[in-house]
Amino acid sequence: MKWKVVNPLNNELLESITEVIRKAELGLDSIDNYYDELAQGTCGTVYAINEELVLKANDLVYSLKDVNDHIVLESLQGLPFVPTLYAYTPDGKYLIIQRIKGLTLWELELNNNPYQFNYEELKQQLKKFVAGCLERGWIPNDLHAGNVMACPQGVYVVDYGYFRRCNNPARMSSYRRMSMECELDNLEEMLERVSKPSNCNSSHKKTVTVNFLTLSVLPQ
Repeated sequence: MKWKVVNPLNNELLESITEVIRKAELGLDSIDNYYDELAQGTCGTVYAINEELVLKANDLVYSLKDVNDHIVLESLQGLPFVPTLYAYTPDGKYLIIQRIKGLTLWELELNNNPYQFNYEELKQQLKKFVAGCLERGWIPNDLHAGNVMACPQGVYVVDYGYFRRCNNPARMSSYRRMSMECELDNLEEMLERVSKPSNCNSSHKKTVTVNFLTLSVLPQ
């Protein structure tokens, strides 16, 4: 099995992960006999390798037109809200990613918020995230509360399977534009609600506005 290594990863650990996958692919064993299952979604399953790493196994019944998170994650490395991608198989079926040990924003809505985030800092990070996605050719998509997690280190978007290329923004449908703006506005509002109350303005004011002719973030 071949891997594309994006960020440094221990060779012995990578060989161990490869062997687990090899046994599963041959039907000799199951991945969840080695790694605990953390989550299962439409396109794949996430397993805990250890305290720092997860293995995502994509279901390739869905074409790579719909499951492209390995490509998206690699191109977005270094941006706020983006977890570290360590390696992936060329077909995109398996990814080794930074483990985010925390709660989804949906879970934070249902529980007392254990984190004390600065809302103004989160807003700036959101702007950099959106601008970086657009500059690198991706339209953020599917940013609902279950796909965004908070942990002591900050906030992370954890699902990139439905991000879309923006090859010709001038031809983007009005529905797609409205959908993207709505998702970004909802995400900004969620970030406000999970921030430290003293840092939040009780009345939400949209701060991320996109120029769809250039797919850039407009200054406020």
